[in-house]
Parts: sequence; C-alpha cells; structure tokens
Amino acid sequence: MSEGEIPEEQELAAQGLTLVGALHSLPLFDDIFLRFQAQNLDIVDQYLRQLERELLDRHMEQDTTPTAQAMVVSALSQLWVFGVYELLRTWRQRAREFLELAEELSRLPEDKQQRAIEDRVERARRKGVVDTIALEPYKRELQYSLDPAAVSAVRTARDRVQTVFRKTEALRMNLAKHEIPRASGARARAPGYARIDPTSGSMSWEIDLGNRVVDSITRLDISSAVHSLGRGVPPSGEAA
Repeated sequence: MSEGEIPEEQELAAQGLTLVGALHSLPLFDDIFLRFQAQNLDIVDQYLRQLERELLDRHMEQDTTPTAQAMVVSALSQLWVFGVYELLRTWRQRAREFLELAEELSRLPEDKQQRAIEDRVERARRKGVVDTIALEPYKRELQYSLDPAAVSAVRTARDRVQTVFRKTEALRMNLAKHEIPRASGARARAPGYARIDPTSGSMSWEIDLGNRVVDSITRLDISSAVHSLGRGVPPSGEAA
C-alpha cells in the first residue's frame, strides 16, 4: 500500500472501479449529460481524497486541527455531497418514471405498445419537454421498457441505490437546509459541523435524525457507497 492510501482505496483500485464507472454501470445512465455530471463528481472525489490524506498527515504531525486546511476540505466536501445527491435524485426519478411506463405498457396489447411509445415521444417533442438532441436517446430509453430483462435491471439497480441515496439525502438535509429529514422543518442540531475522521482525514458529520437519534457519516462513506454500486449492476439497457 502506498503512503497515505487507505484500504478501501486500494481495494477499489485493485478492482478497477472508479466512481464514474460505478455510476455509468447503472441502467438508464447512457444520457451524455448525466455522464458529464458523473465525470465531474469523480474528478472532485479524486481531488478530495488527496486533500483528505494531506489533511490527516498534517493533523497527525501537528497534533492539532489545521484549521485553514480543514475549512477548505469541509467546504468542498459539502458541495460534493450536494452534487451526489442531485445526480442520484435525478436518476431515481428517471428510474421511477421508467418503471411506471413499463407497468402501463404491460397492460396494453402488444400491437399498441409501440404506438404508445411513439405518441409519448411526439408529445415530448411538441411540448419541448425533451430537447431535440435528446429525443433519440429518450426514445431508446422508452424502448427498454418493453424488455422484461431491462425492467428487472432497473428495478434491481433502484433497490441498490436506495441505501446510499437515503444516507446522502439525510446528510444533505442537515447540511443544506439545516433541517431534520422528514420532520416538517424541524431544525437540525449543529448542521454542517464536521470533524476530521482519524482514519481517513475525510470530513465526519453527525446527522440529526430526530427523536434524539444521531448518526455519524463521513464523505468517504458516501463515496465508497457510490463506488459499490458498480459491483454487480448491469450496464445501461442490459439484462441482469
């Protein structure tokens, strides 16, 4: 193991897994603009991992908090979490709409299913819901809904994403809205306050879940959970 490298990073490197690769492996992720977002998150993730190693080294050398350095890592970490949340939220919405369409089409006679897809694409074009450049990818996505294997893959991926999304959502509620998740605007305790994780240098937050329940999570926990989505999830449009 190289100096400063943590076991999780070594494991990911050995398996050839990257954050962008894990996200690209999700079905319905062949949209080029989703891929751009994933690439940006991957770039920042790698940069933050380096900053976190440097922060941990400095923290251990000084035996005190290097405040200025920690503030930079904390600020970038929060923005990265917001980006992960928005990307996963967007993908989950598309997965939900995809599964709803698949259910709707399954109730139609086979000779009317294709016509229903064509009508939906035409409505999207007329109303400007989907940009012209994205119409063909949108149509391909709708076509996947006729394939039982593709539907199964999306359903499986949706379930796999659920855990990391809920964790990221709860953290985002604390950091961005200063609220407790699903608590009607109740204010979170010490929102945004973070410490340096003693094993990785990653920012560690306490998430107020309400009813005096507090969870602890690091930015690296979120990153590792997103990486794990690439294990066993089939590529876009392919069967599980």
